[in-house]
Amino acid sequence: MNNNRPMRGVPGIGQQLRQPTVDVSEAINKSCAHCDSEFFDVVFRLAVVPTIAPKNMTGKDVLVKFEAYLCRGCGCEYGKEVITKQ
Repeated sequence: MNNNRPMRGVPGIGQQLRQPTVDVSEAINKSCAHCDSEFFDVVFRLAVVPTIAPKNMTGKDVLVKFEAYLCRGCGCEYGKEVITKQ
């Protein structure tokens, strides 16, 4: 048995994962729940998995980034519940 072969379904070095083909003409525009703007900026929320976390086996703090979208009109984060003050 050849142990140098990549596992089935796992891309080798220099290969990319194939994504399913979709028809973008069926896409529906999303807008901000607060101000109805359709324009967003991509930002990142940063977090750290500390060395003392039980499942962190690296021996170091691990920086993790999460992609988020902020409305250009009002700054609200897409997908977050809008809370209005009364």
